[in-house]
Amino acid sequence: KTTTKMVLLPIKPIVIKSSRPARETVKLCLRRSFLFLSFACVLVVCVFGIDNLAFVDERKAGEKSDDAFDLMKNEKKDNDRGRRRPGFGLIDSVLRASTATTTKEEIMHEVEEMKYERPSDESSSEDSGGGAFGDIEEEEEEEGKEEDESAKEIDTPSTTTTMDEVKEKEEEKPTDVTTKEVEIKEEEQREQPAAASSVEREETKGEAPREEGDEREQRIAKDDLTPKSFVEFTAKDLEDVERFDYMMQKRDGSIGLSKNQCQEVKTYFQETLKPRYEDLKTNRIVIIDWSENYQNGIGDEMQHYQELFIIGVSTGRAAYVKTQKAECDGLGVSEGDEIENSKTYEDLARKCQFDLGDYFIGYGDVDWKWDKGKRRRAKKELFEEGDFEETVFTWSQKGAYIGDEQPERYKGGFYAEPDENSIVKTMEHPKFQAARVARIRIKTNFGHWCHPKPSDWGICLSYRWATNFENNFTSSKCGEACGVGSCFGTQMLMPRKHLKIAMLPAFEEMSRRGWKQIVGAHIRTGFADMSQVEPPTNVPRVVKQADLASVDELLATERTKRTYPEPKCPIKKDEHSVSWPRGSDDEDAGAGSAPLTLFLKCLADLMRDVRLKESDPLGLFFTTDSPAINAILHSPEALEVLRVNGTEVLSTVGSFGNVKFSNTGVCDDASDSCIASDPRSAWLKSMVDMTLLGETDVELLLYSSKFADAALMRSIKVKRGRVHFYEDTRITHQLIDPLVSRIQKPNPSEEDWKAWGLLWDNFGPSGERIDVKGSTLARKTSVA
Repeated sequence: KTTTKMVLLPIKPIVIKSSRPARETVKLCLRRSFLFLSFACVLVVCVFGIDNLAFVDERKAGEKSDDAFDLMKNEKKDNDRGRRRPGFGLIDSVLRASTATTTKEEIMHEVEEMKYERPSDESSSEDSGGGAFGDIEEEEEEEGKEEDESAKEIDTPSTTTTMDEVKEKEEEKPTDVTTKEVEIKEEEQREQPAAASSVEREETKGEAPREEGDEREQRIAKDDLTPKSFVEFTAKDLEDVERFDYMMQKRDGSIGLSKNQCQEVKTYFQETLKPRYEDLKTNRIVIIDWSENYQNGIGDEMQHYQELFIIGVSTGRAAYVKTQKAECDGLGVSEGDEIENSKTYEDLARKCQFDLGDYFIGYGDVDWKWDKGKRRRAKKELFEEGDFEETVFTWSQKGAYIGDEQPERYKGGFYAEPDENSIVKTMEHPKFQAARVARIRIKTNFGHWCHPKPSDWGICLSYRWATNFENNFTSSKCGEACGVGSCFGTQMLMPRKHLKIAMLPAFEEMSRRGWKQIVGAHIRTGFADMSQVEPPTNVPRVVKQADLASVDELLATERTKRTYPEPKCPIKKDEHSVSWPRGSDDEDAGAGSAPLTLFLKCLADLMRDVRLKESDPLGLFFTTDSPAINAILHSPEALEVLRVNGTEVLSTVGSFGNVKFSNTGVCDDASDSCIASDPRSAWLKSMVDMTLLGETDVELLLYSSKFADAALMRSIKVKRGRVHFYEDTRITHQLIDPLVSRIQKPNPSEEDWKAWGLLWDNFGPSGERIDVKGSTLARKTSVA
């Protein structure tokens, strides 16, 4: 049997910035350490007997305290190391910081207090944060109480019984303790190499000799750079999943969401859809395959995922959406999709693309993502382990036809014109009706299928027919309330376990801070598009360290090149609306103003506007594609404009990139174990940010971006919706994308190089550009 160490993701992408110490976490760690010490003492007594421990009475009180402190200190370090898991670093980093700053006297004082501590049945919000996510300290104290009771049950009877047994053995045959200790140590030294090796794999006969010295270190280093597949969840992971679900339930209740919310859609998923996936032989399969179609950012594609799933569901079959490219041999992110042949992160980036199904699953475990695991199951259940067979129906811009030949080479006839209802025509075809597995291959253009374009109209008509769009979505083919977004989007896109684990640190941090109402902000600079090209090492840094003033200057200069609309700040209460709206004649809203500073002023008022009570804590969760902007919003200058302290602003760090590309990852200074060449790093961070935005009360965007729209299409909690501060203004379209295109051409102009360098200065990570940790697959330029 081979033991495989579970690695969900090979990095630690989510570390939450916080200035508030996690007192509850330290207390829990100390409590568990104390319990461990108690149990260790019982074992010592069991082994050596009371007579051999008489030296304890002869020790001085000061020496006892020193030894207890040293043992507690070492145990805290062991616990710290044991709790660290790849991919999730917040709690571990807080524990490390707490251990480093805890004095001997503080530890001993807390240990003494714990002897008499009894968990209270009632906990005030003042003690535990009292936020909308549940009471962390209350749970931890209850957990500690259970452990205390368990320790009591183990302690007394086991000690008595073992002591009797030990005394009987001592009477029968005296043992030299010193000799026994030496033998034990020698045995441990002999077993240590084998024990260390067995963590990775068990010994087998005929195995090649183990490497020595540098060879072994090189092999270990190589293994660390090999992409790891998802294998299984540890017990601690499953505890984190349960904790996330509990905290989500508490938050839903605190904001007034009933358990019966979206009940129609939940019932449809549970009672109509789930049985289809459980009995594939009866219901058969339809695969909506758009893996060869153009893939854009999640802001555009979120709508398309839901539309394609709805079209598939309308056939009455078990519907799957296939997004991953055929050459991808697995991303190792979700169950059943293990990595097979990719040996490096670059292999993953070249072969694979983003798949929303890796991060979300339907309500009731309706798993609509098509992958190798689903194919194996279909082969077993539909073809009794025989050859897997599928009938392919291609929807192209010229029309619909049978087969998987490329549209540009296809010379045959069409069973449906491009402007006909493609799904109805396909379902009427005898080959579809006879197929146990039908794969509908989408080969259209960019998307936006319901725009009035003849080449896409067949897909749009299919969606409108499935949802009964003309009759207000009633009596639809995909259940009541079926349609993109709202309840259907929420229930189709429930976070998978590993996404819950990745989001848990942020949820716990929000709870510790006592957040109830939360403002969400998103600043898309276009840096994720820029980072598909390597940084300009041929252009010296002009801005040594990006700050609020330098970014304001850059954006204000860009603003002079075009007319900006009046900024919109969605303030509702009169006491906060005195400064809004601000027209172009205002001192800080004119052409020479500071756009980012003005945006922060709006956020400052908005945080106070969404609070139900003035005593409620302020909370701002923001996302961005720029490492520099992420750091700036935590700077003293930005906090002063926001009129908050560090505990009232929260963001995530890690590998910055987007889901459109697989070579855009760039690590920031706050990520100590980020692997930029692994596309899964940036994709996970994007999904965490998008999902957490859906937990806010309002979304405010500096410029127009569809990223926040994607969050809205899978959440019903954003009460005030999404607002663009500068409506219909896209710095990515107007500045970044044209420059990215020009900079990759031969001999870019000096002006373009200067602008390119200035953008990297203000949006990229700090430090020299030659030291930037970016994807090794970033495109080369003619000079850099």
